[in-house]
Amino acid sequence: MFLRCCLLLLLLAGLSWSVGAQDRSQHVLSDESFLNSHLDLRGRIRGMEQLQAGNPSRAMRFFERGAWHADKPSQAMIASLYWEGRGVPQDRALGYVWMDLAAERGYPDFLLQRERYWDALEEQERSNAMVQGERIYARYGDEVAVPRIEALLRRGRQRVVGSRTGFSGNARILVPGPGVSDSAANAANPLTIDGSNFYDPTFWVPEKYRAWHDKMWSVPRMWRVDIGELEDVQPASRVRGQRRPGSRRDGDQ
Repeated sequence: MFLRCCLLLLLLAGLSWSVGAQDRSQHVLSDESFLNSHLDLRGRIRGMEQLQAGNPSRAMRFFERGAWHADKPSQAMIASLYWEGRGVPQDRALGYVWMDLAAERGYPDFLLQRERYWDALEEQERSNAMVQGERIYARYGDEVAVPRIEALLRRGRQRVVGSRTGFSGNARILVPGPGVSDSAANAANPLTIDGSNFYDPTFWVPEKYRAWHDKMWSVPRMWRVDIGELEDVQPASRVRGQRRPGSRRDGDQ
C-alpha cells in the first residue's frame, strides 16, 4: 500500500487543454493530436486514467506503450504493477527489472525505489531478475526506445510548422509534474504552458524535450523520510552490469 500511494502521488499526471468554446473549431493542435506525437506521455496519461478507474490490466497496456517510447515514469508504473501483482501475475523479480530500467537515467526517486525493491528480494528472485533483465532492456532500454520517440517528435514538428496559421494562442496546456502532497488531488505540481508557447522547440526538438524531462525528474520529490544521502545509492544497473558515466562503484578510487 505504501509503495502504491507513493508512486501514484509521484506519477499522477495528466495533459489537458483548457480552450474556450470559440477556439474549438480552429485548426490548432488538439489534445489527441498533440499526444499522437508524444506517445510517451499518451501511454502514461491513459495508463493513469485506467489505473484510477480500477482497470490495472488495461493500465498496464497503456504503460507498456509509454515505456516503448522511453517514458521512465511509465516504466516505473509497470514495475509497481508487477511488484504488487495488480492486473498481472505478481512477479517481484520482473518488477525490479522494470524499476532498474526506470532508473536508467539516474532519476533519484526511481533509483531509491529500485534499491528498496532490491533489499526486499529473496536470493532466487535476484537471480531471476538477472536472467530477465537483458530481454527487457533489449526492447525498452533507452538505446532502442529513445530513437522511437525522437522520430515521432521530428515528424510531429513538421506538422506543427504547417499548423501555425490562424492559431490564436488562447489555449493553455497543463502538464502536472512530479510532486508530493497530503492528498491525491494536490499530488501533481503542474507546469502551465501558454498556447503562445506551444510551438516552443522544447516540446518538439528531441534534445530539448529530453532536457525538459530531465529537469522535472532529476530532483528527488517523492520521499519525506530520512533515507540518507543520494550518493549512497548505487547508480549503476545490476541487471546490465554497466557503469553509468561519472558514477562510482564500491572499491573505485
